[in-house]
Amino acid sequence: GLMKQLRLVLDTLAFAAFKAAQIRYAPTSDSGGTFTTDAGSTSQTATNNARVAHIKILRDYLASTIHTEPYEMDYYMGLASTKFLRGIKDDAEFLSWRQYLDPDMAFYYGEVGSIEKIRFCEVTHSNGLSNGVGTNSILGEAVIFGEEPVVSAVALDPEIRLAIPGNFGLQKAIAWYAILKMEEVWDTANDGEAKIIYVTSS
Repeated sequence: GLMKQLRLVLDTLAFAAFKAAQIRYAPTSDSGGTFTTDAGSTSQTATNNARVAHIKILRDYLASTIHTEPYEMDYYMGLASTKFLRGIKDDAEFLSWRQYLDPDMAFYYGEVGSIEKIRFCEVTHSNGLSNGVGTNSILGEAVIFGEEPVVSAVALDPEIRLAIPGNFGLQKAIAWYAILKMEEVWDTANDGEAKIIYVTSS
C-alpha cells in the first residue's frame, strides 16, 4: 500500500545518493577489476560478477587507499543486489567466511554474512541496486562503505495527507508528502574524505 510505496521511494533516494559516489569499481576478471574516480561516472565495463577476491580488493581500498573508518565497530557495510551476492555465495572461498553466521550475530535485516570485515545485506529493490549490469548483464550492483557515507536533510518529515473530498464527498484520496534530500557526505574521491565504493559497470 501507501506505506510500502513510501519506503521504496525513500530507498530509491538513498541509493541515488550512494550511487553518486566518485569511486567506482568494475570486476574485469575472477580476481581483479578496475577502479575509476572520474567525477561520478563509470567508464569501465564489468566482465565478471563479484567473487571473494574482489571483496578483499574493495576492503583494502577502503582501509589503505582512502583510509575510511569502519561503519560500525570494526565493520564496513555492503549493500548488495541478489545477483552480486550469488556470485559471492557460489565462490568456494565463501564457505570459510560463513563460520560467523550464528543467527545471533546477524545485526541487520537481510544480512547474509561478513567477508573481510564487511557485513553484507541483500537488497531486492531493483530501483536501488540492479541485478544486471556489464557485459551480458553479468554483474549485480553493490555499494561498500564506511562511516558517514550519506546525509539526509529533512525540511518536512514524510506525512500522510488526506485530499479535500470532491464530488460531494464521493471522491476521496490519500497521499504522503515530504520535503527532504539525501546526498553523499563527501562528494570526492580524495583520501580521508571518500566513504563509498560503488560496484557497477558502464
